[in-house]
Amino acid sequence: MAQERKRFMQSYISAGRQAIDELQPVRVWAGRGFCDSISYNRRSPMAGGGVKFSRHHGEGLQNGKFFDPTVGLVRFERPDGKPLGAIFNFCSHPATMVNDRMISPDWVGTARAHLEEALGGAPAMYVQGFCGDVNCHGIFGTSAQAKRTGARLGRAAVEALPTLTPVRGEPLLSEFRTIALDCQPMPSRAELERQLAVRHAFIEELKVDPAATWFDGVNFPEQLAPDLRAMGAQLQIDHIQEGLRMIQAGEPPRSRLPLTVGAVRIGDVGCMISPGENFTLTGMNIRLRSPFAHTLICGDTNGLFGYLGTDDEIDRGGYETYSFWKLLVHDGFRLAPAKGTADRIIQTGVELLRTVARTKA
Repeated sequence: MAQERKRFMQSYISAGRQAIDELQPVRVWAGRGFCDSISYNRRSPMAGGGVKFSRHHGEGLQNGKFFDPTVGLVRFERPDGKPLGAIFNFCSHPATMVNDRMISPDWVGTARAHLEEALGGAPAMYVQGFCGDVNCHGIFGTSAQAKRTGARLGRAAVEALPTLTPVRGEPLLSEFRTIALDCQPMPSRAELERQLAVRHAFIEELKVDPAATWFDGVNFPEQLAPDLRAMGAQLQIDHIQEGLRMIQAGEPPRSRLPLTVGAVRIGDVGCMISPGENFTLTGMNIRLRSPFAHTLICGDTNGLFGYLGTDDEIDRGGYETYSFWKLLVHDGFRLAPAKGTADRIIQTGVELLRTVARTKA
């Protein structure tokens, strides 16, 4: 892993040096496309309370919850009109090939190929949006499904290229700020012991019913083998046992988690960037309040953090706002972010966008 990290960093530095050596004047075009056929909001509210993680496109569409069909586009070209490259931004997990059987660009690779062909071979870079609650068509699918999904998005991006408008490419600015997100309170010893018992019971249930997927308001993927579902429950058991140890030892958990968000300005284009998997409504609210006519919403940037839900979804629980946070492998013992998290990120993101927007070209 260390060797692979070193190789990646060397490639990253080499690419940066090459880019500096090849700097040249460019013209910038920006706009958006529309694609509503490859994604859906996967968090389906249940009649009796709670939420189901929907892993099927058709089922997910029935919940009527928001997902963002916007394809953000920025094209760069030489003064003579020759394309130099493009950025395309879309809100959905590239998760068709999530079965871990191969290394793949998923549907992004096909979408990128369509766009690059339209640009005469110039490179196109995909930037993922805020999609913590949004899946793609065909999760746990096949390479053929990934290609079909990518072709739909790629065609939508190509169709939008002629509609892009010229924008300024300067100044190039960035602004970052670290905020402290409040955590949910530490559960009581009795609550942790209840959670522990439920997970041990689920592991025992799998021995007699390998199709079992539900426990404590969370539905594990049926596509995972029973031993992998048991392993997932065991990871949560390890987290809960650490919580019980901390209570016994009188060790307080972290009450806040630092999150560094930022804004980048490329002339008339603004980009709001955030680690973690913010929910799609958070991104929409930032775009609606952005001072830029063209705003890219960029999630999962600058490191792994975790899911960042809205207040309503934190109340519903489920995988993203409850179960995911019971993992020691992600930065040790952490409590899930509390309500108010999305509002903090929206407020900070908009403030940063306004700060870079105020600087005159």
